[in-house]
Amino acid sequence: MSVTRPRRSTARKLAACGLAGLVAVEAIVAHAVWHASIAGTAIFLITAAILAVVLARSPAAPVSDPDVDALTGLRNHRAFRDDLNEALESVLRDGRVLTLALLDIDDFRAVNDANGHRFGDRILVQIAERIAALTPAVAYRIGGDTFAIVSTRATIADLIADLERMQAEPATPAVSFSAGVATTAASDDPDAIFEQADAALYEAKRSRRGSLVAFERERLRETLISSAKARALLAIIDAPDLDVVFQPIWEIGGTVLGYEALVRPHPRHGFGSTQELFDIAERLRRTAELDTRCCAAIVVACTRLPAGGLLFINVSPQTLDVDRSYGRWLLETILAAGMTPDRIVIELTERSLARVDIVVEHARALSAMGFRIALDDTGAGNAGLQMLSRLPVDFIKIDHDVVTHAPADVSARGILAGIIAIADTTGSYVIAEGIETEDILSFVRDFAPRVRALQGFYLAPPQPEPIDQPAYARGSRIVLSSSVPRAPRT
Repeated sequence: MSVTRPRRSTARKLAACGLAGLVAVEAIVAHAVWHASIAGTAIFLITAAILAVVLARSPAAPVSDPDVDALTGLRNHRAFRDDLNEALESVLRDGRVLTLALLDIDDFRAVNDANGHRFGDRILVQIAERIAALTPAVAYRIGGDTFAIVSTRATIADLIADLERMQAEPATPAVSFSAGVATTAASDDPDAIFEQADAALYEAKRSRRGSLVAFERERLRETLISSAKARALLAIIDAPDLDVVFQPIWEIGGTVLGYEALVRPHPRHGFGSTQELFDIAERLRRTAELDTRCCAAIVVACTRLPAGGLLFINVSPQTLDVDRSYGRWLLETILAAGMTPDRIVIELTERSLARVDIVVEHARALSAMGFRIALDDTGAGNAGLQMLSRLPVDFIKIDHDVVTHAPADVSARGILAGIIAIADTTGSYVIAEGIETEDILSFVRDFAPRVRALQGFYLAPPQPEPIDQPAYARGSRIVLSSSVPRAPRT
């Protein structure tokens, strides 16, 4: 496999240029928001003007390689897929064997959260340098703390022996990793090989720190994703076939605050739910690509929305962790559709937060571009509290389960009251999800009068065409309103 490794010094210089530009945009726009009394449209125009200058100058400035991970200098997840297919074709043609290893750093999230993302970046760079030295092989960073090694000359035994020697080498800071290894001896399908290596990695992480596991079909069969599901996911990524529906979010007074856009895979693909689709994408390290396809489908469908309402879009925190260019792509996509970013609310779910500090950094950049930020599923876990302590959010969406259990569960009521108290301090706008019955609606209105908006099937189910009247008040006239106070900026 003929792959040229990039010079890490060059990649880091390019990364520094890109980050400096992003920080400059964020600082200027944040300054304008904080000190000027201007409308959202003016904020958008300032941001667009700054970005226009940056884009206009870009041909004369260094441009980062889209196939290279800016932090480590390794080839990235985009290049990995192309290279794996190319290498597989080569070994099958020549009668050789391809070996694939997937590595995850042990307890990386805990180490990163405890010591900060700069320390976490040092660990990522250290691992990258060590696996890049393995020969004959090519190394990739394909996820937050996930790396891949592809060799067309080493057997499973050879690659595991190399990884064992790497584990034994002293390093500062000390860090261990787990790995799963698979080979074309078991399959000649690139997706199947990846899934076999992933199944072996999953088994390694289940056992103990520093484990290295080779794929064995009979022992690891239950951890495999079916090839049909893997192919269906890739088909959706290559040629998006997604249905978009909209669920209204109602202010307590009965006006429509906005609509949450929800994406559904077509039934013929065989996924039971959108969650299953994203779970498989996460296993196959394709979350960022799937997120991009979903957002593009939503932007096309948003022409069905009434003018003036907010559009809530879910974005996986893993996407912000892995794809540093996502914010710029999203802004360009929104502008091309004739929308302004102040109409877009980016929902980050606390259920699947990746590295909190990295997500916060990118969320701040999105906010500086003019997007509004919502923390979704608040109360489902502890990650949301970390986010709220570090990032001013425009909206807090209380978790569905917290709301539905609150009428009968004192613990859920305590969580609900605590979230509202935090929102009072931060100035965030509170939305209660899970309004599934009249009793839940009555409870929220009586117990939590500071909840300002509601969402749930009792009010209106998700529909292809936006609904402008709640199910319980069909006869009343609903007026769209997008006058929403923003959270204070710090």
